[in-house]
Amino acid sequence: MADRFSVPVTEAGLSARSTNALVRGGYYSMDDVCKAAPYELLRLPEFGRKSLNELAEWARANGGLAAEDRRMAERQLTALRDRAAIIARDIAALESRLANG
Repeated sequence: MADRFSVPVTEAGLSARSTNALVRGGYYSMDDVCKAAPYELLRLPEFGRKSLNELAEWARANGGLAAEDRRMAERQLTALRDRAAIIARDIAALESRLANG
């Protein structure tokens, strides 16, 4: 990533919740954060969709992502959605089995 992403997470102007979750997760610069896959960030305690959206806004405001980074992020998001659909289906099946004894 370019120098514009070398800013420390604590100075990026993110919400306290997002900042704390990232630092606790070992992300100290926005370069580190931008290199992480969305699913890695979403695994952090107290880091959810709102925080991920906040990061996307930060990236757009600071020069955006390169086209290849954007394509990779879109592929990762699609894969996450596919996995979420599978998990939701599995949960529904298990709930049904439990309800039916």
